[in-house]
Amino acid sequence: MLSFTRLLTAQPSDLSRSLCRTSLPSRKSTAPANLKLFFYSHPTPGPPERRRRSGRSLLPPLRPPRPARLPDALGSGAEVRAASWAGLGGPGWQRAGRVQAGICIMEKQVLESTEERTFQYQDSLPSLPVPPLDESLSKYLDAVKPFLNQEEYQRTEDIVKKFENGIGKELHQKLLERAKMRRNWLEDWWLNVAYLDLRISTQIHCNMGGPGPYIEHCWPPKEGTQIERACVNIWHTLKYWDLLRAEKVTIERSGNTVLDMNQFRMLFCTCKIPGVTRDSIGTYFKTEAEGECPSHLIVLCRGRVFAFDAMHEGSMVTPPEIFRQLTYIQKRCHSEPDGPGLAALTSNERTKWAELCLFMLSSYGNI
Repeated sequence: MLSFTRLLTAQPSDLSRSLCRTSLPSRKSTAPANLKLFFYSHPTPGPPERRRRSGRSLLPPLRPPRPARLPDALGSGAEVRAASWAGLGGPGWQRAGRVQAGICIMEKQVLESTEERTFQYQDSLPSLPVPPLDESLSKYLDAVKPFLNQEEYQRTEDIVKKFENGIGKELHQKLLERAKMRRNWLEDWWLNVAYLDLRISTQIHCNMGGPGPYIEHCWPPKEGTQIERACVNIWHTLKYWDLLRAEKVTIERSGNTVLDMNQFRMLFCTCKIPGVTRDSIGTYFKTEAEGECPSHLIVLCRGRVFAFDAMHEGSMVTPPEIFRQLTYIQKRCHSEPDGPGLAALTSNERTKWAELCLFMLSSYGNI
């Protein structure tokens, strides 16, 4: 099974501990004889010119003779990069073109914001308020009432009143003091208790996000189309990453109230680092105005971990380019013995995975 994850950083993380990087042959090559694997530790910083001089292996761009334009009804200036650039044809890629046309509409009508930047109001958002004590206790009683009989509810109500007139006042005052020092007095506690302190397996019990079958209504699953579908899904995910980097994702609102967009910074280029008692979050996303950020993709296949860059000379790779990368990885992995499967260790109980990670780092370095 060939699988892929969202964009990750190459900082120490569940996956990048065992990352190896692929140097794929140029488009002129017909055989994968020159593939090289070498350990990958961190993306080379700097502009594209500097990255090229540093020896990063990127595919030369496919140059179309002319982009195929969509009808004006699908969005002014929208372009579909035809799969024929890479010699890829057939109904699958025609469907991919229609899916790509749909993203143009979505970008124009839903995502892109020409008047506002995605993170424009972050610094001006009000701090999270501490709700009044009596209001919190009233909501608590309303929440537990459906699950209690009359006697149990009466006993709970007595405990709540005792709390309100006793230590509750002191604790509420401490919350107010904490709120004076932080913009969000709850965020760290919630992140730690709900996610980072958990010692159970993340993949099974606490998977924060993942891809969904959002194109199955127009492109039903079919045997032998896994890579086609994967590269189209990846490309659209990259488009969203690119819009977020350019701060063109529309600001979310509740009525006229601007909502916090900070969570979108952890949608990409973010990893969960195992810890013996508590995990930590490493996020390396930056907007275009803030500078460079990781732009590579990670591919898991038959116990091996591969990475290739999603950007080349300032342009995003196309679906045919992604298709070629994934096809090459799949052919290589199916023609050789399975890899060591280090990524499977990330599904362990968190403390055990942290100990194994520390052991591998001390014994073999950041592999």
